Amino acid sequence: MPGISSNTWIIDTGAFDHMTYDDNMFDELSRNPRDPYITSANGLHSPVIGEGTIHLTPSLSLSHALLVPNICCNLLSVGRLLDTLNASATFYSTHYFFQDLKTHEKIGHVAKSHRTVFPLSNNKAALPFELVHSDAWGPAHVTSHDFRWFVMFIDDCTRLTWIYLMKHKHGVASILPVFCAMVHTQFHANVKVFRTDNGGEYVNHTLTQFFRDQGIIHQTTTPFTSQQNDVSEHKNRHRVQDFKTPLDVLCAHTPPVSVSKLPPKVFGCIAYVHIYSHQQSKLDPCALHCVFIGYSTTQKGYKCYAPSSQKVQVTLDVTFHEEVPYYVSSSSPIQGDRGSELKNFGMEDLG
Repeated sequence: MPGISSNTWIIDTGAFDHMTYDDNMFDELSRNPRDPYITSANGLHSPVIGEGTIHLTPSLSLSHALLVPNICCNLLSVGRLLDTLNASATFYSTHYFFQDLKTHEKIGHVAKSHRTVFPLSNNKAALPFELVHSDAWGPAHVTSHDFRWFVMFIDDCTRLTWIYLMKHKHGVASILPVFCAMVHTQFHANVKVFRTDNGGEYVNHTLTQFFRDQGIIHQTTTPFTSQQNDVSEHKNRHRVQDFKTPLDVLCAHTPPVSVSKLPPKVFGCIAYVHIYSHQQSKLDPCALHCVFIGYSTTQKGYKCYAPSSQKVQVTLDVTFHEEVPYYVSSSSPIQGDRGSELKNFGMEDLG
C-alpha cells in the first residue's frame, strides 16, 4: 500500500495469523511453515514461505507469524493476539485498547458494570429513504375507535414522519409493505435500510421474508440500547408527550407542505369552511367554524374538523385565521368546556 511504512502493522480482526512480507522482521524464522499457503478474502491463494517469532517490543512478541511475500502490508491478527495474551479488545471509532483479563479480574472490574455513553450523531442519510427508522407504541389505556397502537416510520434524511394506527401490535407486518409500496409509487424511491429495535413486531418470519424479497437491510439494536434507534425513540416520545397535551399541540404545530402542494397552514388554527347555498337557508351562517387538522392524502384540499357536527370536511373553500388557535390552553371553565368537543375526534382523523 502506498504511504505505509514497512514497520507499520495493520490491526486485522479477520486474519487468523500474524503476517508480514519482510523476512527482516523475524528474530526467529523457520522455512518450513505449518501451512503452505493462505486464502485471502477474495479467494486467492498466497504462498507461505516461512514461520517464526517477531519481537515487536520488549514486552510483545508475535509467535507463529507467517512470512507471505505476496501481501503488501504487515497484518496483526487480533484473534491470535488475544489468545496469546489472554486479553480482551475494545474498539472505538477513533481508538482501541487491549485489556489483560487476569489484571482485569485482580482489580475487581468483573463486578463493575455501567451503561455505555452514546455520543450525539449528526450524520444523516444522504438521500431520502436510504435509511428509515421505525418504532411501535402502545397499548394506549384510552382507545380511539379501538386503535390501541401506532407505528411510526421516519425518513432519516428528511425526518418526514408517517404514523399508522393499529388495533394490534402485530399489525406492523401488514402495514410495513403498504408503507414501502407508497414510498416506491409516490416518491420513486425504495427503502434500503430499515432500523428498529428487536421487538417481535419487527423480528418475525413474515417481515424477515419481506426484507429478503425486497432486498432491504434490516438493522436492529443490541438489547437494552434504544439509543441506537434514537431517531424513532425520540420522535415516539415526542408524539406521546403531544398526546398528553393536545391543546399545546393544536396551538403550536405548523405542518409541512402537503403532497398536493397546497400552501402550508398553521395546524390547529381557526378555519371558516364555506357553506354552499344549497346547504343553507337565507338566515343560516355562510361559514362553518372549524379547526384545521391537516391535508387530505386522497383529495386536493384542507382537512377541517367541525366540533359542532363532529365531522371532518375536505375543502378548498376555507378561510384561515392562522394567528388564532381554535383550542386555547386555559384553566377557565369556559375554555375547559371545549375539551368535550373532542370526545368523538380520533387520531385517525388526522391521517
